[in-house]
Amino acid sequence: MVYGGSDTDEKAISELHELAKSAGAQPVAALISKRDQADPRFFIGRGKVEELAHLVSADEAELVIFNNPLSPSQERNLESELKVRVLDRTGLILDIFAQRAQSYEGKLQVELAQLRHLSTRLVGG
Repeated sequence: MVYGGSDTDEKAISELHELAKSAGAQPVAALISKRDQADPRFFIGRGKVEELAHLVSADEAELVIFNNPLSPSQERNLESELKVRVLDRTGLILDIFAQRAQSYEGKLQVELAQLRHLSTRLVGG
């Protein structure tokens, strides 16, 4: 499941689809939302969250990818609402690098970047 965010540019949507495929995902749908300002709770509006939940359920998706950066709380709220893993573009790119790292040093660098990205998302640890 790929979510295009507020970017309506077909090239950006196509690029996100290719990134998802590179990570091993099979994109099944794209949903575009246009807002002047990101919703602090979900990034997208409540209606779009419901529409996205319907798409996730109908397509039996296991992953939702946002083209835009999500705050840790937005990611957590979306995962709670949608009941699937949610990634933003940065998380997706880090996953791709982790899959393709060959050398020991490269693997360590990617793991460090992933841990730094993940550390902002940990709560109550």
